[in-house]
Amino acid sequence: MRILSINKRLYTNKDVLEDKYGRLYEIPLELAKLGNDVDCVTISYRKKKEGPYLLEDEGNPQWYSANLTPRSLMKLYKHTLALPERKKPDVIWAGSDVLHIAMALYFSKRFQIPLFVDFYDNYRSFGLTKIPGANYLLKAACKHAKGITVASKALQNLVENEYSGRRKILFLPNGVPRSLFRNHKKLGSRRALKIPEKAILIGTAGSLDRTRGINTLFEAFSSVAEKYCDTYLVIAGPRKPSQILPQHPRTIDLGVIGFELIPIFYSALDIGVVPNRDSDFGNYCSPMKAEEMIACNLPTVAARTKSTKLDLEHRGVILYDPENYRDLASKILYLIENTKNQNYISKTRYWDEMANELSQFLKLSKASGDIRLQE
Repeated sequence: MRILSINKRLYTNKDVLEDKYGRLYEIPLELAKLGNDVDCVTISYRKKKEGPYLLEDEGNPQWYSANLTPRSLMKLYKHTLALPERKKPDVIWAGSDVLHIAMALYFSKRFQIPLFVDFYDNYRSFGLTKIPGANYLLKAACKHAKGITVASKALQNLVENEYSGRRKILFLPNGVPRSLFRNHKKLGSRRALKIPEKAILIGTAGSLDRTRGINTLFEAFSSVAEKYCDTYLVIAGPRKPSQILPQHPRTIDLGVIGFELIPIFYSALDIGVVPNRDSDFGNYCSPMKAEEMIACNLPTVAARTKSTKLDLEHRGVILYDPENYRDLASKILYLIENTKNQNYISKTRYWDEMANELSQFLKLSKASGDIRLQE
């Protein structure tokens, strides 16, 4: 099957092509490994290398990147227009924001190619949807689409109520790369990171931002540290210059670490925390770090949002009330005192499995009837 993927290049503080990271990189890669012929076009909102990208991964799709300038977008437009002349895609899979979805809608209608829209976040919480007409385009694309994929059950409920009509929806959660994520020996991981070997380590990695509820973790740790003098808070990830970091003497800040070290980081911890807020973003996202912690068999506490309540609670993740540091502290203390008697290991979701489900969904949905192209 020939698949055209249209998604943005920069997301979750990562560059899809340079960092080879996440949903927008891994799913097209795994689709190609399944034998599909995959082309990917992507737009960067920051200045990046443009044009065709040749990546070394086995079975990698063909990538074309453009920056958000009139000249670059015209080149991208011509590149995408030429694709059907060489090899017309059987389907288009597009998401990441309203700009890329609107572009996919245009090419779907122009070349009569079935469109599948991917929601990995609540796009109406993105800045682009504040542009007049943007939300209308998003709804029009979903109405036109042959099917929709969603990264969380909360998103599925939202899409069913506001966007999909009777369109087929596939729950397609985030995963982790099978070749990278596994549980490492705790002592060896701590030695590799040069962090305390015999302490109780609580931590998180990823965006350290107050809009994601990180301050709740900082306050909760101060409370936990009063009761257990051998506890340390270990953090890693990008942060804004304005973000105030904890001043507690038992805080270890590893800065920004490479993605290849994340499994070692989580294997070194005793408890992982996934902070978030009760917001349009927090309630619908599918937290990548939660999947990464689960893959490393790490006992995990996450903020209770619509998404985590539906996706994580039944998988053994303990939930706390968002922005309630006392509740988070109590859940961390519970894990410190009861981890040995609890089983927090859940089935890992891998990207190759997600891609296989998507490939089957695209094939079956495409074959189930003609798409209505003149809506």
